[in-house]
Amino acid sequence: MTEINLHQCDEATWQAAQRMEFSVWGGENCGDGYDWADYWEDNCNGYSFLRGNHYGHVIEVACGPYAKNLRTIMPMITYEQLYVLDPLLDGYCKLGKSGVAKLLPTVGGIGMTTTLEEMTQHDMFDLLICNNAIDHCYDLELVFENMYNAIKPGGTILFGNDLKCREDMAIARDTMHPIMVEQDYLDEKFSRYEEELYKKVVGRDVVRNKTACCGAYFAAFRKAT
Repeated sequence: MTEINLHQCDEATWQAAQRMEFSVWGGENCGDGYDWADYWEDNCNGYSFLRGNHYGHVIEVACGPYAKNLRTIMPMITYEQLYVLDPLLDGYCKLGKSGVAKLLPTVGGIGMTTTLEEMTQHDMFDLLICNNAIDHCYDLELVFENMYNAIKPGGTILFGNDLKCREDMAIARDTMHPIMVEQDYLDEKFSRYEEELYKKVVGRDVVRNKTACCGAYFAAFRKAT
């Protein structure tokens, strides 16, 4: 039997995921609702390790229609320029009703309508926020390589994501979530960063979706200078 690659999916699978994502969050549904930003904040000790810091260029990747992780962190820090990235960003902003559409003009933010796999910036961002994002992608190897390259030396990645195991694949790898990720994989990817600012891994008993998720990973790491 051919081993299924949980860290990649084909073009048709990813396009189906994007269509479903937009059908749920985009178009006439695109307002400014709840997206679990408080869940990631609460499990990261209120982002105490970020509070009071200055970051030049700050980006939330796979920001969705709300960009609420970025909006949660903005009052805690000082910054020079804000960015958001999402392949569906143009659609989320089209009607002007979404949280991200309202945010960008008020703060002079820059929107990037692209995937993490196609992000080409190098040594640009002082803080990169990636919460609840990677299981909507199509190639995790490219995602983690591009995020690492995009962060400046000495810059920080803030990361959170559900963990899933192969035994749960029938439920966990649904149309909207073509990618599954395990703790060992994340530990290996983050081992190239110089400093662990925060890390917390929880099990199935306390995650937000006990049926599909075997755990959750919350972390922040600093890239070597």
